[in-house]
Amino acid sequence: MPRSHSLHRIANPAVRRLLRKIEKYYQRLEALLAAEGLAHLPAEEPPARLHEVTPTEWEVWRHIADPKDEKYEVIYPDLHMTKRNFDKHKGSLFNKLGVHKRSGAVRLWELFGKRLQGGV
Repeated sequence: MPRSHSLHRIANPAVRRLLRKIEKYYQRLEALLAAEGLAHLPAEEPPARLHEVTPTEWEVWRHIADPKDEKYEVIYPDLHMTKRNFDKHKGSLFNKLGVHKRSGAVRLWELFGKRLQGGV
């Protein structure tokens, strides 16, 4: 939220306090989005490297986004992978999606993965 207004010009102290709180919440939201690796993504624009996601990474992504698969220990045996192999696919997928955490991958699945399931 750009600080285009001047708080000292606002006569009502309650409005000034409210605007300060809004600015603080906005700053916290920006920090949270940055931590998830999503701050750079426009609302409806897919990640630039989405076309590079392999079929195996699509499967990994689908399982990561599935709410019934809460733990990775449940996912990699279902995909007939070792933990090490799963971690490599997951790392490559996160890199291509531009995210650092599972929550970022889940959010992108909801925005793009369901629609494009199975490849781009």
